[in-house]
Amino acid sequence: MITRTFSITIEQSKSLRELSQITEIPQSALIRKALENLLNKKEEIMESNRELFSFEKRNRSRRQDSRR
Repeated sequence: MITRTFSITIEQSKSLRELSQITEIPQSALIRKALENLLNKKEEIMESNRELFSFEKRNRSRRQDSRR
């Protein structure tokens, strides 16, 4: 399992707190939704450019470079 840490600026923290007060949605739920959207976008990008991120393509190009 890979653990990642994300940090936000003080301005972002204030905006998040204000948004939470206005919408009455807990800050944790807002952050969880934002991360979920980020991960979904990352998956979409990886799926649409599957060959770009594939292991075989990287190895193939490395082998060609080493032969030169």
